[in-house]
Amino acid sequence: MPRKPLLPLTAVCLLALPLTACGGNTAAADKNVVTVYSADGLKGENGDGWYDRVFKDFEKETGIKVEYVEGGSGEMVQRAAREKRNPQADVLVTLPPFIQQADGKGLLQKYTPKGADQVSGADKAANGTWTAVVNNYFGFIHNTKELKPAPTTWEELLDGKYRNKLQYSTPASPETAPPC
Repeated sequence: MPRKPLLPLTAVCLLALPLTACGGNTAAADKNVVTVYSADGLKGENGDGWYDRVFKDFEKETGIKVEYVEGGSGEMVQRAAREKRNPQADVLVTLPPFIQQADGKGLLQKYTPKGADQVSGADKAANGTWTAVVNNYFGFIHNTKELKPAPTTWEELLDGKYRNKLQYSTPASPETAPPC
């Protein structure tokens, strides 16, 4: 059976483009449906997330229905890997390092989205299989009453005096982030 690798990360952001690479003899080959496997956080709980708007516009413009499957980045890559002989998804959206992992497992096909020439080399695969659409930056938020002064460098942050006093939180979307 022919193998149909998944479209890369940015394809979901450019769903208005023709999805000519979605052919094949798989369950994902339905011309009236595009199946998106995605890391969580982009679809709103009340239908007001970024995906909700993009998918609605795409469906209206193309008449193609979007089937959405959400999970953690690693979970989506593992699911795609298990389905490699019979792919069920047309588009895979993950965070680093999982998109690179998907590429290394041969799950992606080459795709150059419009505007890819404006993305720096570090934010896309040299072989053309994925292109980043967002550059996430690591940031610190600290309680000014509890932490005076706050660390200003990685070296300071790694100082033993902060051991067991730091907490990591999954970043919120701009719509749900608390005010700073």
